[in-house]
Formats: sequence, structure tokens, C-alpha cells
Amino acid sequence: LPRVEELFEARTPKGEAIVSDIDGKVEFITNEEGDTVKVKVSAMKDEKKTFKLNKTDKPAFKSSKKMKKNDVLYTTKDGKEVLAEEAGQATFKDGVITLSIKDLEENEYEIGVDDELIVEDGVDVIAGTQLTKGSLDPKDILILKDVVEAAKYVIDEVQKVYGSQGISINDKHVELIVRQMTKYVRVMDPGDSEYLHGELISNIAFEAQNEQLKSEGKRPIKASRKLVGITTSAIKTESFLSAASFQEQVRVLTDAALIGKVDYLRGLKENVIIGKLVPLGDAVNGPEEEEEFQPVVTDDKFSMEVEREAVL
Repeated sequence: LPRVEELFEARTPKGEAIVSDIDGKVEFITNEEGDTVKVKVSAMKDEKKTFKLNKTDKPAFKSSKKMKKNDVLYTTKDGKEVLAEEAGQATFKDGVITLSIKDLEENEYEIGVDDELIVEDGVDVIAGTQLTKGSLDPKDILILKDVVEAAKYVIDEVQKVYGSQGISINDKHVELIVRQMTKYVRVMDPGDSEYLHGELISNIAFEAQNEQLKSEGKRPIKASRKLVGITTSAIKTESFLSAASFQEQVRVLTDAALIGKVDYLRGLKENVIIGKLVPLGDAVNGPEEEEEFQPVVTDDKFSMEVEREAVL
């Protein structure tokens, strides 16, 4: 089914709906004929940012000052100037600078001839609210809301498609697929880790690495959650044997050989490939005489040696 494939591959949908990027009030903009050509969402931005100064830091004002964007707030001991990212009213008290930002935020969305509005003029909306009829992009839901809402949308849409065909599927089956789609993060700042900027890693590895870095007093990784298609998820899996059995075998095995990657055989597919017991039941808990674990390791000659053991 095309719609299900579109959802599971996390593609931008056809007939995509217009979604509000911010919280605010809706205002219709019409042309001379009275037709709505744009929708404007506006809101008064009101937030406060605080900066705690050290004893050696020097504030750029005494008690209060109206700041423009990129004005100096204070100077550190080593001469580094900390700037105001936005215009606002700054106050200094008890070693803390508070920057109060009040600004009108507006976003305009063009309405096409085929677009059908589903909101009314003057209503209040929140970020992620659908303004016109159509399908939503799960990746946008992830950005504007969170991973839970994005996952719920994919599950509901898949169930809607199969339900229209008279097919009943338990949610848990779709949830397993969506879990694989939402398990990755994109590295924005590698900190003191060995990862690269822009690299796609699993959320579990990201959290484990950050805990280790924090315990060692090093800079943690900064990353953003991503929603990827099942094809990308399968290729980016931890096991290179599993990934190579799916698609892009040459690239997967070449990358694994270049970095000397180790396959720890934790999944089902990689164990089936080399003829070992899958890690289920006694294969996980271990029989009385547990066989010695032998990981699959790539060498530096772009080849792969797999030790096959007879399972009796």
C-alpha cells in the first residue's frame, strides 16, 4: 500500500498539510476578491534568560539597561565578551544578569487554490496544529512536538489504512517497527567523544556514552532525536552482518572493514547467517555448558572471517 510505504520510509507525504510552527493567534489575509491567500500566526514572545556571573566577571552595566541584539552583557576574566542573542531589558542583581525578551513573533503561510482551511479566523493554536486538510510529515511532528507524538501519528495512520481495507492489526506489531524508526539521534556536537558531527547513532549508545563522559568530567554529546525510514534503520543497525544482508552490501562491508568494526552477534539475523543459536531462551540464559562467545571481526584487508561452530 503506497501510504503505508510512505509512512514507514518517513517520506514527505503527497498533499502535505500546512502546520503552524509556533503558538499564537490565527489571522486570515485576504485579497481584493475576498479569498484567503495567507494565514498569519502571531504571538507575543515573553521569556527570560539568566546569566550567573563569577566574581571575576565584569558586567557591562550597573543595574539595568535596554539591550540590542549582540550588545555586550558581561566580560569574563580572560576577556571573552558574552553577547545578548536577542534585544531586551537586562537587569543585574546579586551576581545574576536577567535578560527579559518581549517581541512579536509572526509566521505567514501561503494558501494554495487546492488547500482547504480547517481552522477559523481568530482562534488560538499551538505549535504543530494542522491549518489545512492533508497528511502530516512525521518528521515535522517530531521537531514541533516530541517523539511520542510522532510515533502515535505513524501508528494511527497505518491503522487507518489497514482498517479501511478491513484488516485488523494489533498496535504492538506497528509499534515494533516505529521503535526502530525512532531509535536514532543525529550528533550536533560530539563533545569529547569519538563520534563525528552529523553522525547517526542509536539513542541507547548516545545515553551510555554521555554517562561515561560525564563521569570522567568530559564534555557530553549534544544530539537531536531523528525519525528515519525502515530502510535507513536496517542499514544503520549495530550489526554489520545484519546490515549487509539487507542492502548496499559493498558499502556496509567496506565501512566495517575500514574501521575494524566488531559484530557482537546480539540479534537474531546475524546469528542465523553464521549458523549459531539465536539469542532466545536457553541461548540467552545459557545451558549448563555454555559455548565460548566468538565475535565476528573485520580485518584490514576488506575481508571477513566467520568461525562456524557446529550446534548439537
